[in-house]
Amino acid sequence: MVDIEGRINGCWIPKVDFYYLRPMIKEFIRKYGDKYPEGFLDDRKLFLKVGSYLAKMEYFQIYHYLDFMGEEDDIYYGYYKELKKHFDIDCNILDVASGYIPAFGDIVAKHQIHLPNAKGTIAVCDPVLIFDESKNANMKLIKDKFHPGYDLSSYDLITGIMPCTVTRDIITAACEQDKDFFIGLCTCTPKDYYSIDDKTYMDENIEFARKICSRFDRKLDLCDLDAKYNINSPVIYSKKR
Repeated sequence: MVDIEGRINGCWIPKVDFYYLRPMIKEFIRKYGDKYPEGFLDDRKLFLKVGSYLAKMEYFQIYHYLDFMGEEDDIYYGYYKELKKHFDIDCNILDVASGYIPAFGDIVAKHQIHLPNAKGTIAVCDPVLIFDESKNANMKLIKDKFHPGYDLSSYDLITGIMPCTVTRDIITAACEQDKDFFIGLCTCTPKDYYSIDDKTYMDENIEFARKICSRFDRKLDLCDLDAKYNINSPVIYSKKR
């Protein structure tokens, strides 16, 4: 079944001719494959997942970088739209655990710079970033590991799109330093995690966020991405006091 915008049941249609997709993927792996864990990138798997919302987020970063998808089809744009509903993006943002390619940061930066009297910036923070310089004048790359005591004095809003193991660090740091936060939760489970009451690690992260926000007299809100993106985990966000 095709919807009114031409999407096929939770899929997206690449804007690049299929003939060029795999060669472009192979060239990307040739240039940057050594920046990823050995064996992580497979041109066949990357090619076969084009058009599917079931791909790994690292794959979506590559599809974004190679400009395979229209903006509305990009999962990271979905998170951007949700962010913009709840926060003014014309501010200084720190995006944590941005991944190998900061696709979310790239989208935010490009939209910030086109705002009237634009003054907003975004810094993207992850030790695995594969690039050394940003193409966006208002985006800074920081190859660093985030931690609960990370200095947030230069930022107004802290974001994280599926930040996995640093989720609680973002919540803690943002609350302790009185900063807004916006986190797209993931369903990942740490290898050493064990639940005695059938709660998922994601459930426990939400519970942790509620407790920390309550301690600092803050409200925690939850929302969901547009269903077309096939994301089965909510966004949590909280505004400073």
